[in-house]
Amino acid sequence: MQTSKLINTIKLIPKNQLNDFSEFLNSPFFNKSEKTIQLFQHIQNYAPEYASTKLNKEFVFSVIFLKEEYNENKLALLMNHLLEQVENYIVYKTFSEDQEQRFFYLLKAYNEGNLEKNYNSTLRQYKKHLDESGQYKSEIQKSLFELSLLELEHNARKNIREFDNSLQIVSDDLDRYFVSQKLRLGCEMLSRKKIIQSGYEINLLEEVIEYINNSDFKAHPEIEVYGLIAKMLSDEDNELNYTCCKQRLIKEKKSFSKNELRSMVFYAFNYCIRKFNKGKIEYVKELFEWNKFLITENLLLVDGELSPWRFKNITIIGLKSKEYDWTAKFIDDMESYVSLSHREAVSTYCKAYLSYSIKDYDKAMDLLREVLTDDIFMEIDYRVLLIKIYYEKNELEALYNLLDSFRVYLGRNKVLSDYHKKVKLNWIKIVKKLMRILPGETKKLEELKTSIKETKEIDSKDWLFEMIDAKK
Repeated sequence: MQTSKLINTIKLIPKNQLNDFSEFLNSPFFNKSEKTIQLFQHIQNYAPEYASTKLNKEFVFSVIFLKEEYNENKLALLMNHLLEQVENYIVYKTFSEDQEQRFFYLLKAYNEGNLEKNYNSTLRQYKKHLDESGQYKSEIQKSLFELSLLELEHNARKNIREFDNSLQIVSDDLDRYFVSQKLRLGCEMLSRKKIIQSGYEINLLEEVIEYINNSDFKAHPEIEVYGLIAKMLSDEDNELNYTCCKQRLIKEKKSFSKNELRSMVFYAFNYCIRKFNKGKIEYVKELFEWNKFLITENLLLVDGELSPWRFKNITIIGLKSKEYDWTAKFIDDMESYVSLSHREAVSTYCKAYLSYSIKDYDKAMDLLREVLTDDIFMEIDYRVLLIKIYYEKNELEALYNLLDSFRVYLGRNKVLSDYHKKVKLNWIKIVKKLMRILPGETKKLEELKTSIKETKEIDSKDWLFEMIDAKK
């Protein structure tokens, strides 16, 4: 029973809300089964882990049905009934906290009941609520559209035989909602195509961008910023797109919810990472500034957790910025916020990277041996860091073997995008060329440096330039 659908669903209810659910369950309006209440009371005793042997089916049956002979079907029916009540509570709780839905369905009821006075009073409250919530936030766009449709239906009921502006409002709100959602989805699809192999067909995105450039939609912060993000991702060679996007995003930051603002920042952040990986070393400053922005605006944690990839990226950018003390403190302070399933691997990797950055290669290698992961990107990061260590320690035989095995690994991988494969494979080729050049062969080193600068898709250009300069 500990791994049943019932227990897993109960786990969705925070511990501090279990008593609230108990009151819900004890209400005759929702539940009339005493056995269902008894079952939950027994289960609640073992929150939040729900791992006790006293949750075994046979034991639970004996508690609820006392001296009756064990009947699995009878217990299953009771568990299903409790599961239905848990699901009803989750829906009830979610709906009761959704002010937009509450207003909307109340208006709908008043409209259908022809209660004009009640309708108008609630409508004024709802519009005030939407205005205070920020009408340009994406969460509100759908509500505005639904409200416009309801207003159209309401006016139709009144049988007004004159020009009705509500039809135009519905059309305008639908346009704004469609454009907003199309841009959001388009940006996400463009972003994912940069990372993994995908066959996305992003229909109408160019037309939407052209449309907003020739309309008053640019006055809507969300639409304007997502339009700039789409342009930035569509034409990454035009750095002016990034500059415009950054300036507008920071200026309009208060127009967005935290989740929306976080998503927008990450698009810009990942753009900077790709630029940095192509040899635009100056973008390390941009990355560090975005990290400070995330921290200042309290955007790092999502549901109380820090993404392992964000934790790793902040660490690496801090180290590339030579902020060693700041980065060490960041690792110590924030590793406990990384999800438990990734915490040990990513935290150990970051500590290894810190040791590598301060030239403590032996400690870095000892830490890397402790990294156990089945994540593709973490595996790649692990191999790249080990290659850098072997190179800087001049352990050539081990280095050649690792470079060859890494090349084979990339070739066989079916998940990585062509872009990711290309930047890593080009990097492997350059490292091998660098190994064959003797110290002091300045002409060959300069030619290699020029070749790196002219190659757009290549990893860790800053490290390659540093190693080349060290050989001069």
